[in-house]
Amino acid sequence: MISSDEGGPTPPWLFAGGGVGSTKGGKTATVTQVLQPSTYYVFDLGEGEGDNVPSFADQGATATIEVTGEAGDAELPVADATVTAEDYSFATDGLVAGVNRIRFDNTGEELHHVIAIPYQAGATLEQVKAFATSDAPPEGPPPVDFSRASVTAVLEGGDSQIAELNLIAGTYAFICFISDRAGGPPHAALGMIDEVVVRQHRARRARGDPARSREARRDASAPLDPQRREPLIACSRSRQRCLARAQPPRLRLDSRRP
Repeated sequence: MISSDEGGPTPPWLFAGGGVGSTKGGKTATVTQVLQPSTYYVFDLGEGEGDNVPSFADQGATATIEVTGEAGDAELPVADATVTAEDYSFATDGLVAGVNRIRFDNTGEELHHVIAIPYQAGATLEQVKAFATSDAPPEGPPPVDFSRASVTAVLEGGDSQIAELNLIAGTYAFICFISDRAGGPPHAALGMIDEVVVRQHRARRARGDPARSREARRDASAPLDPQRREPLIACSRSRQRCLARAQPPRLRLDSRRP
């Protein structure tokens, strides 16, 4: 099992290969991405309720995927919206209420992911930043609604994928809790917390699958399962769920990575 201390360096042979973000029990998540020939390890780093409980990966929720053949030149399909992660900020375009099929691009040099969390009524960006970056126990309720969060997987700099974000109309905080590969504080502490306004867009929602739209509305209103901790803030420690590409130290499988 691969593990590291919070804020510690990422092993030089381990690369974040994408995959799906946190997915609630009974639900399905889908991503589209280009995989190069290599060995991929799948980990579920969520965990149950309580303190000092083992992650689901520690309990056996792991898998291995072998991608063989020659590296290709496939391209990702066109998406309805974009989310771009830089070092250390986000840029978005085209996000609306409902299930967004997004192109998530990491144009920075460091590892990044997206945790999109809607504000509670009356919350401000300053309150969200103070809550997300403080080591002190919170005073009062959080300024964001964790039960409605939408999360992507971790991507390496220069990588992209097509993923889904299930959003409601309102103001969101887009946050990255990953640390630099060399270690250090989570990117949220370096300012990677951006405010994003999501608006209603009836015309676009009408073009989608009606059944899927109804499911998305049910998902958005569903209460948080008290028996399963959502790995949101905790992902700063666990890097949440991801596909990690493992390469032998002297084997070059991707021309961008030694």
